[in-house]
Amino acid sequence: MSATDRFRAAHKAYPELLCLAFITATATIFAFPYLRIAYGSGIGTALRHLVEAEIYNRTVISTNYFNDGFVRRGLGGTIAATLSSDWHRSTISFVVISFSLLILPLALIIRHLARVSIRGAILAAVVLAISPQTFAGWCLDPVRTDMLAGASICLSILLSIRGMRMLAVGALLIGMLAHETAIIYGAPLLLLTIAHDEQHGILHRAAALQLAGMLVAGVVLILLAQLMFSQPPSAIASHMLAATPKLLNNPEHRLWRDIAIYMAVSGPEGIRTAICGNLNADPQYLPMAVGSVAVLFAYSIVLPRLRGYPLAAAVATLLPLIFMLAIANDTGRWLKLSVLNAWLLHSFYLIREPSREGVSASQIVCSFAVLAVLLLMGPTQYRKVNRSVHTAAMRAGAADPAPFRVWMDGCAPGWQTLVYGRGFVANGP
Repeated sequence: MSATDRFRAAHKAYPELLCLAFITATATIFAFPYLRIAYGSGIGTALRHLVEAEIYNRTVISTNYFNDGFVRRGLGGTIAATLSSDWHRSTISFVVISFSLLILPLALIIRHLARVSIRGAILAAVVLAISPQTFAGWCLDPVRTDMLAGASICLSILLSIRGMRMLAVGALLIGMLAHETAIIYGAPLLLLTIAHDEQHGILHRAAALQLAGMLVAGVVLILLAQLMFSQPPSAIASHMLAATPKLLNNPEHRLWRDIAIYMAVSGPEGIRTAICGNLNADPQYLPMAVGSVAVLFAYSIVLPRLRGYPLAAAVATLLPLIFMLAIANDTGRWLKLSVLNAWLLHSFYLIREPSREGVSASQIVCSFAVLAVLLLMGPTQYRKVNRSVHTAAMRAGAADPAPFRVWMDGCAPGWQTLVYGRGFVANGP
């Protein structure tokens, strides 16, 4: 084989090699906190740490379709219960499945990018792999359903890129069964891709309207089915209590479990409790909210194609973030999903419009410079944008949030009656 033939073969294999490098690097970054514990104390200690630190999140996914009917957010628990009946093994298996379902469509999108723009594909892969707002953040909170919801969004955009838009709608609706953020973040993003293809003659207007109607109808049907076919809140709470292991003897862990159950069964009251917690029990709510918006805007430099579509970027990334900041806790979680949306939108436009000016060398330099600053500021945790925003908030006089017990007792007096039943106040659980 001549040198020219070897070069052509290597160039042809480049997309697959980039995907492999991306998956390897991302898996290493995601597993690093637990590999470090395993190195010092053994694999068993690392796995126990993961499970014990995730009591709240693991309790959330203890609801499932086997015990609780067509319960809201029941998909995650159904997957965990199917994987194993053991609390610890199912927790670890759920993390592995969630990570895998998220990383695979992302790798395939990167392969698409590599066929359009090698430079753009490298930038996208590096940004997504090392960003403190993606896997370096998700690894600190791995049992959340956020990766599962994110996986449905990524799969939806991959299917839209490939022209399989009805399946793309279905992917989002399935993601909604894990968490509503799949629709809150995924619907505007998917509709933007459909609108783009309709405007550029790739898709007929009638088909675009039909897809939008299917998405709306699917959401309505799921909400109605959950309302009609889910078990009563008291029964769901009892099942969640029964699912937690008998070794749950740490008072703080029990509190986390109880709050998780309350949030699962309280309905609109849970939203009011979350809003109350932001306004009355978390002095850092406003600094964190402002910081999350500032970090999100930084990604318009990190991901340069977004600057050509400011309105679309605002619809797909900023509006879902503001909506979630207004009705829920956990600022960092919503920022991470917004950054994922920003990356997906940037990648979609780069794939769909390769004839436009590509990613220049100067843009790559600016991207990595801003990304380096974000890395120095620290990873995004579920309640904190990053270390720097937290430090700035503290120096400005915004104390850390009140303890969970203070927040719950102040915002939802008697909240544990939804967990243990009406007899709790008089007799205890």
